[in-house]
Amino acid sequence: MATEKCVLNVDLADVWDQPDRKRGEILRTLAWGDSVDVTERTPTHLGVKCTRSVTLPDGSVLNEEVTGYIVPPASSGVAPSDVVIPRSQNKVLRVNFIDVQQGDAAVIETPKGKTILVDGGENQLFARYLAGRFRKTTAAKPKVFDCIVVTHGDADHFSGLPKILDSESNSEPRKRLFAATKRVFHNGLVKRPSTRNGKRVTDKELLGPTTTTADGLFLTGLESDLLAVDDADMNREFVKWKETLAAWSQRAPIEFRRLEYGDTTAFDWINEQDLRIEVLGPITHTVAGKPALRFLGEPPKGPRLSHEVLDTSPVGFSGTSASHTINGHSIVLRVVYGGFSYLLTGDLNDEA
Repeated sequence: MATEKCVLNVDLADVWDQPDRKRGEILRTLAWGDSVDVTERTPTHLGVKCTRSVTLPDGSVLNEEVTGYIVPPASSGVAPSDVVIPRSQNKVLRVNFIDVQQGDAAVIETPKGKTILVDGGENQLFARYLAGRFRKTTAAKPKVFDCIVVTHGDADHFSGLPKILDSESNSEPRKRLFAATKRVFHNGLVKRPSTRNGKRVTDKELLGPTTTTADGLFLTGLESDLLAVDDADMNREFVKWKETLAAWSQRAPIEFRRLEYGDTTAFDWINEQDLRIEVLGPITHTVAGKPALRFLGEPPKGPRLSHEVLDTSPVGFSGTSASHTINGHSIVLRVVYGGFSYLLTGDLNDEA
C-alpha cells in the first residue's frame, strides 16, 4: 500500500519492533497528535514509520527514523484503523516549550501544520532541537517557518535564532537546519551598542530616540523593518540577527511587523477554525504623532507588601532602566483554541 501521512488519534500508543506484543520490545510511545507514516494495515496491527530520540554516549540526543508496529491490545476495544487519522483531519494544537537553559524558546504548530517560533534562547540548544524535529532540509528545500515572534530584544530570548543559520555548516548532517521564515514579529525596540568612543552609554540612550512630555519619557524611534536599521544603531546581538534575516530573505520574502496591543490583524493568516492569537502587549502611546513606548524606571527595592495588585500608578519607580523597559514592553500573546487559552508573556514585569 502507499504510505499514508497520519497523526495519532488516541491518547497514547506504543510502537513495537514486531507485530507480536508478547515477544516484542517497545521502540517508543506516541502521543495524541504525533505524526506517523502508516505503511501497512491489517485487522490486528498497523505498520508505521516514526522518529524516536536516542541518547548517544556523549550525552547528545539523536532523532532517528524507526519502522515498527502499533498493536492495540484486545482489551482496549480499539481497532487499528481507529488509532490514526489523516493529517488533513488533525485537530491537535501542539505547543512545545524547549529547555534552552537561559531565556525562552517555544514552537507552536497549528492543526493545519503552520509553525510559529516564539523566541529562541541564547545558545545552540534551540537550533539543535529544531534540526532534530525538522529533518532532511537543504538549501534548496529549507524549512520555512510561518512566523518568528521575538517577544523582546534581550539576548537570552533571540540570540539563539542566528544559531539556526550557523548550523548549516555543521560537520554532522543531523545537526543542520536550513531555514527561512515568512514573517518576523517584534516589539519595535532595538538595543544600541553599550559603549561609544570607549565610554559606556547611558540607559536613556540604549534604546533609540526619546521624547520627554508632561507624562514622562517615551521611546519614539520604534522600528518595523529590521533590515532597514543601520548596523551602527544595533548591538552585536542585533547585528548578528540582522545578518541571519538578510540570509533568510534570499530564500523567501520576509514580512516585518511591529506588534502592539490592539493589533487585530497580525495573525489573520492562520485562518483556522477555533484558533486565534490575540496581541495584548506592548501598550503604546502617541507622542508627536508617532507610536511610542514609555521608558520605565527601576522598581522599589524589597518586598512590595502594600502594593495593590491592580494599582497602575508609577509610585516607587525611579530613574530610567533600559533592561526593565525592554522587558516590560515584551510582546504578550493570548493563544485561544476552542475553550482553551494560554498566555505567552516574554519577560513582562511589574513596571509595565
